[in-house]
Amino acid sequence: MKRIMALFLSIFLLVGCSDKGVSIEKTATDFNLYEGKSIAKEFMKNLVQEKYEQNKELLVEEEANNTINQSSNLKIVSYNLKEEVEIGEKGEYTFGIIRCDLLQGYSSSETIKIKVERQKDKYKIVEVSPLIEGELVKDGDEVRVRFKNDANNYLVLNKFSFPQYDINKEDNVEINKVKINTDNIITLTLGFDVEQGIVTTYDKDSYIFTFDIENQWDKEEKTDSDTPIGMKVNCLDILENKRVEFVAYSPKEKYILVQYISNGNKGIEAYFAKNRDKIDFDFEKEFPLEENDITYVDFEDEYLYYKVKNKKYNYEDNYKLNLENYENKKVEDK
Repeated sequence: MKRIMALFLSIFLLVGCSDKGVSIEKTATDFNLYEGKSIAKEFMKNLVQEKYEQNKELLVEEEANNTINQSSNLKIVSYNLKEEVEIGEKGEYTFGIIRCDLLQGYSSSETIKIKVERQKDKYKIVEVSPLIEGELVKDGDEVRVRFKNDANNYLVLNKFSFPQYDINKEDNVEINKVKINTDNIITLTLGFDVEQGIVTTYDKDSYIFTFDIENQWDKEEKTDSDTPIGMKVNCLDILENKRVEFVAYSPKEKYILVQYISNGNKGIEAYFAKNRDKIDFDFEKEFPLEENDITYVDFEDEYLYYKVKNKKYNYEDNYKLNLENYENKKVEDK
């Protein structure tokens, strides 16, 4: 009798669990972290490409008029996804971004938190909150840094921090050194973690330098110090008769992208950040600047997206360059 009762009890428990199975499984109305991420990434891509109207469609109605705009001279040049987490009925996505001032030496590293919520059959952004992690600022012929929650700024580089001569990578022989101008700083780019940066000086040529920022020191001692905290200053490249507009990092800071102007034409160069070598792809050879403008769009994993506008026939194509095998494909608008 006890065995029969135990059997009926087992059957009852199994049936009961199967009837209530929907309570422990994801339903069609539950939040999907991947779907939410695609919305958050689309929002970030639109920010980089300054497609502010498209971003309004991704926001909830009450936030649609509060989308992040920026002045024409302050540009988001890089972003990466740092963290994604599901919190109740929402997904929270944390991005790092790098902004650069196109008119004067300034760059900031920031964190943007985007909260996404499922509303009926659509995913909508309900909150966007930025936070500055650090700022890199030009002060005469000096470069200074301010860290998060710090009222003071600190000397990173001065005119004596730069090499006085270096090799032009456009010189095939790479033996002859050229004198470097260090007086006129035109662009700054701060790394995502405020541990490295890029500076460009200019006369008729552009001189691009990478550097690290020391962070193991006593801030009270360094506040009024004339000793720079910049380290490992190296010349990335010298671009003859070209003026750099901005410099961008790839999401993992593996690559560096330089956008420049040459005789009124726009062009780009890309480098490996670690050894500062150019990538093995000649943009100007593929698309001569006399006929084309080449502009940076975005990085994604091992891909570089860019646009080529033919000025003679007034049409524009989008390209995706694989930075591992240099396969270059024409693609739809990103």
